[in-house]
Amino acid sequence: MKLCPNCAKARNQPRYSGDNLDECPECDTPLESCEPSSQDKIPTGLFKLEEDQRPAGHAEPKLYGTFTCNGALRISDPSYNKSTWCTALLEKCKKGQWAVYGCEASLKAWGPRVTGLIAVHSKHELSSLWDNIRLVPASIGVDSGSCGIFPEESYEDEGNGNWMASSTLEYTAWMSGVVSSSGCGDSVYHACYATDAEGKVCGIIVIYVSGAEAAENDKAMKGRFPQERLEAQGGTK
Repeated sequence: MKLCPNCAKARNQPRYSGDNLDECPECDTPLESCEPSSQDKIPTGLFKLEEDQRPAGHAEPKLYGTFTCNGALRISDPSYNKSTWCTALLEKCKKGQWAVYGCEASLKAWGPRVTGLIAVHSKHELSSLWDNIRLVPASIGVDSGSCGIFPEESYEDEGNGNWMASSTLEYTAWMSGVVSSSGCGDSVYHACYATDAEGKVCGIIVIYVSGAEAAENDKAMKGRFPQERLEAQGGTK
C-alpha cells in the first residue's frame, strides 16, 4: 500500500492500492509506502467478509431508502463526474427493487458515524451477503464527506454535488439512489459485491469503518476521558 503524505494531513490518510501508482492522483505528490490497515487486508477473489472486516454496527442495520435498478449501479461521491478515477460502475446488476441499509456506530474519538452502506436486491436477504463476495476493483474516493449508491442512468455529471453531508450521521434519497455521510469523512474506501446463481450482482457493501478499525479507535482512546480516568483510579461512577 502507498500513502500520499500531503493528503494524509487533510484527508484522514487515504491509501492507494497497487504498485502502478507513483504519484497521488489528487495532488501529484510522490506516494510513500505504508503499513496496510485492517481494510487493506481484505483479499481478492471470492471470499467471506469476516466479522471484524464488516462495517461496525452491521448487526443492527437501519433502512435508509429504496430504489429501482435497471441493470447498472454506480458507487460514488455525489460530487464526482462519471469519469472520475475513484468511482465504481457495477454492470450486470439484478434488475428490480433494491433496499439500502446504513450501519452506524459511536466511536470514542469520532463520535456517531455512518460506518457503511449495504444495498441488497429485494429477492435476497441481507444476511446472505457476507459469505461469498468479491472486492469491487476500484477505490471509492470521497471529497465531499459523502458517498452513495445510485442507478447509473440517474447519475448526473453536472450539478450533482448539491448535496453534501452536514453531519457525521446523515443520509437521504438522491439522484434516485441513496447517499450518506461517509465514516471518517474524505478518504478512500473499499466496496464489495455479491452475485446470485446467474452471476448478477445482488448486493453491495461499502465499508467506511470496519469493526476492527472501530475497536482500534476505542482502544487508542481508552483512558483519555475524565470518567474513565476516575474509574481507573478506583473512583465511583
